[in-house]
Amino acid sequence: MCVESESQSRDDGFPGVEKAYAFNLPNTSEYLLDTAVVHTELSWGGTCNFGEVYDRWPGRVAEIPGGPGRQEVLPDPQPGALRPKRCGEKYRGLEALFKPICDNLTAETLLALNKEVSVDGKKPRAVAEEWMRSEGFVN
Repeated sequence: MCVESESQSRDDGFPGVEKAYAFNLPNTSEYLLDTAVVHTELSWGGTCNFGEVYDRWPGRVAEIPGGPGRQEVLPDPQPGALRPKRCGEKYRGLEALFKPICDNLTAETLLALNKEVSVDGKKPRAVAEEWMRSEGFVN
């Protein structure tokens, strides 16, 4: 079983899957890989016979079905703008500036934008600028 590095240590990652499905995979059966490498290893069929992947990456997992009785373990991505408290205190207009962007940046939109980068190979900045332009936030 191949597991992505971040997911291995998060309660809402592979440990959450083990808990939700009531099993415990022995460490000797688990291969720890870098982010997004699990997809490649699964397609090659070398190291991994099974793998933990995010079904929130459209285009990458289209051919990988969810198991029967699939549990919801991972939280849905919730877009938002994070900033240091002192920055928000100094620049009080930031929240009003980012609110319409965050309101339009739905989880479904994030998945589509992520696909453009991780599957279609577009540059993150180009994808973000194209989306911001299409939504009327920049000219």
